[in-house]
Amino acid sequence: MLLTQIHKGQTKQVSHLIGSDKTNHFLMSIGCHSGEELTLISMLAGNYVVVMKGSRFALDKNMAQSIVLKA
Repeated sequence: MLLTQIHKGQTKQVSHLIGSDKTNHFLMSIGCHSGEELTLISMLAGNYVVVMKGSRFALDKNMAQSIVLKA
């Protein structure tokens, strides 16, 4: 299941990343690793606002589609 497929308010664990090397490197630099919990807060102007490790991040649709979550 991709991040783009969950609903606002849901919390899921990251399974793995499937994007380009550049996208994956950025996601890993902000703490998006396998096993990390991620909560979708909102979707604003095509961006997905998530909370990871107590910090909020806005990810564009391309980045959100690179995050595979555990069902």
